[in-house]
Amino acid sequence: MASIENMIKWFKDREGKVTYSMNSRLGPNSYDCSSAVYFSLIAGGFLPSGTGIGNTDSLFALEGSLLTAVSRSSVKRGDIFVAGYKGSSGGAAGHTGVFLDNQNIIHCNYTKNGIATTPATNWMGDYSGLPVYFYRLKGATPTFKYKVDDVVYIKNNATHYFNGDLISDNDKKLAGKVTGVKYDDTGRNGEHNLVFVKQVQTPTIINHWTLERDLEKWSPTTTYISNGEIVKFKAAAQRTVEGTLLTSDQKSKSVKKVDTTDIAPVNVGTGTSYRKYKLEGISGWIYETDVQK
Repeated sequence: MASIENMIKWFKDREGKVTYSMNSRLGPNSYDCSSAVYFSLIAGGFLPSGTGIGNTDSLFALEGSLLTAVSRSSVKRGDIFVAGYKGSSGGAAGHTGVFLDNQNIIHCNYTKNGIATTPATNWMGDYSGLPVYFYRLKGATPTFKYKVDDVVYIKNNATHYFNGDLISDNDKKLAGKVTGVKYDDTGRNGEHNLVFVKQVQTPTIINHWTLERDLEKWSPTTTYISNGEIVKFKAAAQRTVEGTLLTSDQKSKSVKKVDTTDIAPVNVGTGTSYRKYKLEGISGWIYETDVQK
């Protein structure tokens, strides 16, 4: 499949090293906005080598075959923008470039005299009142913000899982491991090529796909205890991760050897530990916050 990262790499390799020119636009030392986008599309494998280097109007003509229109709010890395009036956007009457994320673009432009990274707002042609169109490339290798085993939590402003079910306030309080990622091109909710992350929280298992945009990565705030170390229960310890009550006899045997460590639920609001341990002689997982060295 074609590669968004290779397309962006073409831009990054030339950022700050080439100049802007509408007359000498075929490289290797200078480009204009549309020639740079065309060369990057070839480098990314979206267009075959030897493709004629067009302009913004010829980019508009790729809508439906290579480009799928998306909303401004759904724009993500690798999407492109084309500004101007369709059919009359050539020369200085249009502009184009590639999104690095929802808020930033890389493009060859007159003001910076070459390829540069800038904010999207007021740099796409919108500053001069031109209409701006946003497109997703067909056939791209999906890129995922998160990978399996990353620890993530659901953002407070998230409302629904992909299947339409409401996200409960309780689900937003706990974080867990990503257990799978997938790419979707159904265009649900007016958007296209969305990435979904399936999240597992223990003891609650979330059996829904979650929009990537509704997740954040969780950073640890505690000091880890390693396998093989000796720990003892804290007085306040009450239950295993699975919910089984700890007996007085279990807690009175003061020292336990750590056999295994893994991810446990996180209370995002309070910063509760997100590590859990298997201890010798104990059935079930134990929260990090319930033991000490």
